[in-house]
Amino acid sequence: MAGSNSGGSQVRISCATAFATQLVRQRRPINEVADLLGHRSINTTALYVKVAASQLAEVALPFPGGAA
Repeated sequence: MAGSNSGGSQVRISCATAFATQLVRQRRPINEVADLLGHRSINTTALYVKVAASQLAEVALPFPGGAA
């Protein structure tokens, strides 16, 4: 049956979103959140995080090369 696992996928996505959001709200570094979710890119992790942009900026890594 095609699509029969879509409910399970949605639950996993909801759990990942809640987990990532809670960690970012606790000011955990975004690269650490990415590692915990098994993401290679923080861009993928950003899709799961539901916080204000200002909060996300507080936990982002400094830009490589020193520019802020």
